[in-house]
Amino acid sequence: MGSETFELKRFVWATPDRLEIDGRFVGLGAAPTGRPVLVLRGTERTHRLPAVDDDAPVGEGEDWHAAFAWLEAPTAFGAAELELGDELLVDLPEPVRDADESELDILDVRRRGGTERLRAQSELLAVRSELGEAHVIRERVEKELARAQADVEEERAGRAADAKSFREGLLQAQGAAEETVADALGEIETLRARIAELTSTGAEAERLRTRLSSIRDILADGTGDTRSPGGDGAAP
Repeated sequence: MGSETFELKRFVWATPDRLEIDGRFVGLGAAPTGRPVLVLRGTERTHRLPAVDDDAPVGEGEDWHAAFAWLEAPTAFGAAELELGDELLVDLPEPVRDADESELDILDVRRRGGTERLRAQSELLAVRSELGEAHVIRERVEKELARAQADVEEERAGRAADAKSFREGLLQAQGAAEETVADALGEIETLRARIAELTSTGAEAERLRTRLSSIRDILADGTGDTRSPGGDGAAP
């Protein structure tokens, strides 16, 4: 183990998307001044988590703390490395879920060599490339979203026009129905008047028939009286 070490007290999942490190540097001679980055290497991608909360440079052997947040949904990783500026590196163990499970671990502090610098630069370029691809994807998604919103507005406008045409057709049908009902009511009134007229005519005819019957009865009675005296005078 080299003379430059990091005494890891805690490397823990503070929340589902946040990792925290506590410890102290020993043997560096001066406090690390580089911005800490947590490098997580998975089977397919390498994630670089920036520090969202870290202590200012501290003196030799003083407690040091930093927190790192995922910029996207967390994924599985097989190796973790603490990077401080362009020079210092510390290989970290697997983080624990419970802070009570943490144990003191003495880790070597490496100073980045030429090969590691090239690897860091390569990883940085890869991250920038991924960011560029993400930007392109974002623009494409925004365009697709705008097109989908335009389609929705167009469909909504079409439905509104259809609804308007339906209402106008319904009003026209209602007007025609009301006109038909009015005509039917007029015909009903005409029929009622005709029925009343026919009823009145029938009553008058019945009265005339009764009068005619009375006249016939009178005539019949008069004819009978005339015949009786004549018959009686002819008898011996």
